[in-house]
Amino acid sequence: MLTAAMAFAAMSALMKKAGEAFSFGQVVFFRGLVAFAIITTIVKVRRIPGGVNKPGLFARSLFGVIAIFMYVWAIVNIDLGLASGLNQSSPLFVVLLSGLLLGERPGWLLTVLVFLAFGGAVLIISPDLSTVSVDALLGLGSALFAALAYIMVRRLRATERPERIVQWFAGWTSLAAFPVMLYLGFDLPSLEQWAVLIGLGFFGVVGQIFLTQAYRFGEAAVVSPFLYFSVLLNFAIGWWFWGEMPDSHGLFG
Repeated sequence: MLTAAMAFAAMSALMKKAGEAFSFGQVVFFRGLVAFAIITTIVKVRRIPGGVNKPGLFARSLFGVIAIFMYVWAIVNIDLGLASGLNQSSPLFVVLLSGLLLGERPGWLLTVLVFLAFGGAVLIISPDLSTVSVDALLGLGSALFAALAYIMVRRLRATERPERIVQWFAGWTSLAAFPVMLYLGFDLPSLEQWAVLIGLGFFGVVGQIFLTQAYRFGEAAVVSPFLYFSVLLNFAIGWWFWGEMPDSHGLFG
């Protein structure tokens, strides 16, 4: 999960960079297309068998697609560290949903910390609750749908290989984003921009494979909080490359 967190931090930074030049639909499309090309090559070379639980694979992909659309929108419109902090609050929802959907029973201390962390997310969105940022709410919404996707990964572990789960998600991501990209407009990337788009797809694949393995072998409520490491990295990246520094409420949150 720590390896996944580092990969997702790199992916998020490249997404923000790409979002400066392209519509969020085009960013999501190339995130899915490049990832699909890479993971399909791996599947073919390693001769990984086809998916068994197709409804489950589709549900995981659907939740993931909704999450990635919301996340990219948040990355483009608010600070990278804050968007990452909201998106990576998915462990809050994983802990809550794992009890309802997986029968896992987190201890009382973990439950208390979950609600404490949720209070932090509220501070990031709107410290006094008088004005609520829609962009920030979409960032938090991406966490909820990401959590549902991770729960599905946990349920699919008995029948599906991680590479096949990632392949389905990447394929449906590119398909869903294609009409959005056409509607918002397609811009031909330069050589440097191609490197950015390919890089975000590559790091997305790496992150998804390691994340899927983590949920495959470890209890969801236990391994999910390690994903917070990417938040620290994204705050550092946002400060270093974009000069972004959250206000006191956001930093405390």
